[in-house]
Order: sequence, then C-alpha cells, then structure tokens
Amino acid sequence: MDVAFNIAVANFIAKCAYVVAAHDLINKWRIDLIENYAIDLFHNAATGKYSYTLVFQNRRVLGWDNALHHPDLKNYPHHLHLPDGTLIPSRLNGIPAQDIETVRLSVEIYLQTKTIPTYPA
Repeated sequence: MDVAFNIAVANFIAKCAYVVAAHDLINKWRIDLIENYAIDLFHNAATGKYSYTLVFQNRRVLGWDNALHHPDLKNYPHHLHLPDGTLIPSRLNGIPAQDIETVRLSVEIYLQTKTIPTYPA
C-alpha cells in the first residue's frame, strides 16, 4: 500500500467518531465501527484501482469502486453500490486523500441516520 493511501486511512481513523478498531491486512485495511459495522479500504497505487466497502455482519451496505464494468454511468468508472443493488455514479475521483474523506463523511451520515447519503457520496 502506498504512503498517500495510508495517510488517508490514518485520517479516516483519527476523524471518524465511530471507529472501534483498525486492522492492517496487508493488501487492505479493515476498520471496525460501532454496531457491528466495518469498512474495508483497498487502493492499489500501481493500477489506480480502489474499493471502499461499508459492511454490516459481512454484507455490503455501501460500496464505492472504479471497476470498469459500468461504462454507461456518469463519472465512469467511479460508482457506488447501494444496499438494494442499484448502481449510481459516485463523486470519487481515484485520489485516496479526497476519496476516503468523502467516504468517511458518507459513512458517518449513514451510521447517524441509517439512510443512504445523497451527499457527499
């Protein structure tokens, strides 16, 4: 994992009031959150690929990634998977410092309200 990604993860951990524990799993971070939620953060600097996934009891709640399988979406390849399976464009851009901050804000909104954030996802 690259330095910029690790700094972004450290900022997530420091700023998010819902963090319970954090685990460096070599190729990704798993951050345990309150109420049995967790977020998996993955970024490959060499390829630019990323995946940031909020999970509850090992089931995806929200998932941001830039897989190349949805070329019809605005802001391709950046998209967000919603709990019902719907895909929508995301505001992420592949820059870990910006993206992980956006994800943190979205996760905090979700954990506070249990509703899908319309911004800043």
